Amino acid sequence: MTNITGDAATFREQGNQAFKQGHYQEAIDRYTDAIHALNNEQLNDSIKNDLTKCYSNRAQCNINLEQYDDAIEDATKALEYTPTDQKSLYRRANAFERSGKLNQAISDAQRLMAVSSKGGSIDEQTYNLLRRLRETAQSKVSQQTQLNSKVQQMFETVISKSNQQETALNNILVISRESSGADAILAYDTDLKHLMEFIQRDDRTCILGALRIFAEIAKNSYKRAEIVYNTLGLKPISRCFAMNHAEIPTSASILVHNMLMSICDLENRRKVRKPVNVPYNFDPLDDEDRKKINEYLEENRIICDKIINVKSFTETFKQLCASEDDAIQYRALYVIRNLVRTNKEIAMGIVQTDLMDVLFAIKEIKEDGSTNEKNRKLLSDIIQQCLSYGLIQPNKDHTIIEEDENADFD
Repeated sequence: MTNITGDAATFREQGNQAFKQGHYQEAIDRYTDAIHALNNEQLNDSIKNDLTKCYSNRAQCNINLEQYDDAIEDATKALEYTPTDQKSLYRRANAFERSGKLNQAISDAQRLMAVSSKGGSIDEQTYNLLRRLRETAQSKVSQQTQLNSKVQQMFETVISKSNQQETALNNILVISRESSGADAILAYDTDLKHLMEFIQRDDRTCILGALRIFAEIAKNSYKRAEIVYNTLGLKPISRCFAMNHAEIPTSASILVHNMLMSICDLENRRKVRKPVNVPYNFDPLDDEDRKKINEYLEENRIICDKIINVKSFTETFKQLCASEDDAIQYRALYVIRNLVRTNKEIAMGIVQTDLMDVLFAIKEIKEDGSTNEKNRKLLSDIIQQCLSYGLIQPNKDHTIIEEDENADFD
């Protein structure tokens, strides 16, 4: 019988070595293996101590990879096993600080000072952390007040339809590119009624500006993307897809792309054991992770199904994919690639449209090297995914496989 505890110690040591070499993702994987091994053991003080070390070390790896939410979650888990663990408190305070959650960071730093003082002395590192956090918090309050005032001023300029509205929209766009700015916009326009009004105007400059702001708000944040998707819906976006304008349909596709990336977690920003941008693998997962993934996949399926059923989707994306502008083509192909990767049913919905014929034609034209490598790779990914689903034939022309109406059913 395998010695599970021994395996855990081996995995943790491998994680320590990977960390020292700067291979932080590999270290995370090994610490995760150690945690799974330890979870198979009967919980006692020794196992709690080992779990604390593994979670705390994994938290530091996530900090180094700038995955602060994951770091906070890991450090919190470590503190559940050992509430006074100083490394875990320090690391969580550090992660809170870097993610902009200064009140929580200060709370942890104060708790760390209390724990340290019981041991006889407060180390200089802890003291400096708390002092820095307090100074940063004061500065942040002042900056946030100024930012909120600027957001309000810019919105009022656009709402009034003054001749400065284009400048104001550009200023809001710049603000939206920072997480704190996107949050400030949502704090001011809580139900998105103003941005919704902007996108429905007849003024194309206003529509374009609103689309770009929505796209930035939805970028890299599940929570914000969910707010945009649930509030905005797809009807205003489909209207933008259908517009005869050089930039509006492209900006609409970027908005859809950003919502897909965030809501469907294609960059794996949540703590789920899968590499970035690949299908989920259920085999090594416990029941809790599997449940979370099923929820993600269901959200993904519902959203993607609605997107490809937008009336103007096919025609718009045929034009975007056939664009001579590599950047526009890349965005469109990226959206389609992510849709196809969702599941077989979504991919079938695309394969059965004229859009697939356009993709095959582009692939034939572009194989001479006249397009950039990134776009060729996306085209290849789309076709290979459809091949893996069995939706197209593995021949030169990639013939679409029709369902055999006379086939026997099992």
